[in-house]
Amino acid sequence: MTNSKHITSLANPLIKEIVQLKNNQSTPGLRLTPSEKIDTKKELYITEGLRAVESVLSQNKSSIKYIFVLEQFSHLFSHTIESEKLITVIDHVMQKISSLTTPPGILAVCEYQFAKNIPEAPGIVCYEISDPGNLGTLFRTAAALNIKNVICIGGVNPLNQKVIQASAGTLPLLNIYKMTEVAFLKTTRNSEIIALTPDGNKDINEIQKNKNRFLVIGNEAHGLPENFVAQCSQSVKINMPGKAESLNAAVAGSIAMYYMF
Repeated sequence: MTNSKHITSLANPLIKEIVQLKNNQSTPGLRLTPSEKIDTKKELYITEGLRAVESVLSQNKSSIKYIFVLEQFSHLFSHTIESEKLITVIDHVMQKISSLTTPPGILAVCEYQFAKNIPEAPGIVCYEISDPGNLGTLFRTAAALNIKNVICIGGVNPLNQKVIQASAGTLPLLNIYKMTEVAFLKTTRNSEIIALTPDGNKDINEIQKNKNRFLVIGNEAHGLPENFVAQCSQSVKINMPGKAESLNAAVAGSIAMYYMF
């Protein structure tokens, strides 16, 4: 990517690259083949809004490649980011690079390195989570509870634009892994693995908090496969005395994280 201080044209090469990145970010993640263990590719992602960008600045400033702002917001970052990384744009350019219907006028392009090492407890496992809002909310809850390791087995791309927005700038606080089921079970065999299911063997209130464990949260529609649950240490459920049929993955996972770690 080339540097530019002020951009007014949609034909600018940098803007074209950001639009391509935006389009790529809206697609589902690629599935890992059984032969792959950990995807460690360094990737770019887009985050938007003052709070989200300030969060990345405070947690991992070096990961920011560019900050695009409307002219009226340039003063917010003029003393916190290198001048060559701060780019002002006009309205129609911001509209083009933004994924939001009403762009906030502040957009950062950041770099993320997926974790390379073997995941250690405590951690959560997002098993085929397909809704980006759910995955981003789980990221945000994990960061809030200081659960740094998040393993994604299939599901939506962790760097999907809607995942990033729902995570509210907490991505730099997490070590995110993209792994297969086989690789996860193989590399975490010395830790307790708890499956969160609607018909778990124990109620979550019966489980004592423990940092040496992984909590597995399943797909919104299909939950966890029976053969995977059978390989976990145990399964737990959230007792619901009310009449709701179920909780969505983000709510159930967030409640479980609070009780279990």
